[in-house]
Amino acid sequence: MVKKKYVHIGPQFPPLGGVSVHIYRHSKLLRKDGWDVEVVDYSKHTIFIRLWKLAGLIFIKNIEIIHLHGTDVKSMLAIVLRPYSTNLKLTDHSGRWVSDLRGFKRILFILILKKIDQLIMVGEHLQQYYDLNKIEVPIQKKLIENAFLAPPKEEEAEICRTYTEETSEFIESHQPLIVANAFQLVFYHGVDMYGLDMCVELTAYLKKTYPNVGFLFALADESENEEYLKDIKESIKSLGIQKNFYFMTGQKQLWPIFKQSDLMIRPTSNDGYGISIDEALHFNCPVIASNVCQRNRNAFLFESRDILDLVAKTKEALSDE
Repeated sequence: MVKKKYVHIGPQFPPLGGVSVHIYRHSKLLRKDGWDVEVVDYSKHTIFIRLWKLAGLIFIKNIEIIHLHGTDVKSMLAIVLRPYSTNLKLTDHSGRWVSDLRGFKRILFILILKKIDQLIMVGEHLQQYYDLNKIEVPIQKKLIENAFLAPPKEEEAEICRTYTEETSEFIESHQPLIVANAFQLVFYHGVDMYGLDMCVELTAYLKKTYPNVGFLFALADESENEEYLKDIKESIKSLGIQKNFYFMTGQKQLWPIFKQSDLMIRPTSNDGYGISIDEALHFNCPVIASNVCQRNRNAFLFESRDILDLVAKTKEALSDE
């Protein structure tokens, strides 16, 4: 029996990121259900292999489903040129890229919207990006569905082995333990998008009440905005919280740590949904998140970029805990 073929087009794990982890977990579930799954990530291939895979998108007949994650021009063009009937999906994980659509790329995206069977938005608020940029989404094609998929628990022991001894010691020696994460340090409209600066300031406030508080910030890729990271580390020293604030860097999954944490913070200034929130709640770790977008209804919300509100909500959550 020939397996049904499902093609994901997007970032392949590793590197670690919300989209790559979603694709990885979804692919694993599909394979358990008997699908033949391929993940196409052009960044991992030579030019020849990229052209070969693009040709496959056009000419391979027996692809049951093609699933785009983002607006890669090459892939969209291949899909528009594809002569065979295939179920086409596109998942929008953030909406921010819609504002960057210009010229040929915008025309191509509008053609894709006409051709696809389903546009999946991870939150209803993403519709605003389409409205602002005057891109019409047919209502019958739109599906609102967050991207959280429960992690494979059988991988926990393997993931824990990736943690350094220093990381394990920090987790075990601090109480309460708070966690936050970012793929890279990036700015949106001039603001630290993942709110690392707020995490540092929050830790300084909390230390007055909780002298042994520990804040673990998971940073998958520390190569972006290195000068900013250096400044942040200087702030940590000047605030006297070197023993309370810890960076877990590298391509490491965070979810086993949620099981040992008292609180997870998502202080983003812009967000698509924040699937790490659902992941933390899945393991009964309370969450405080900025009110910049639709969140899980079980998360506590604070006013974005308002440190005093974040401090108050954090103390309240830790007191309840």
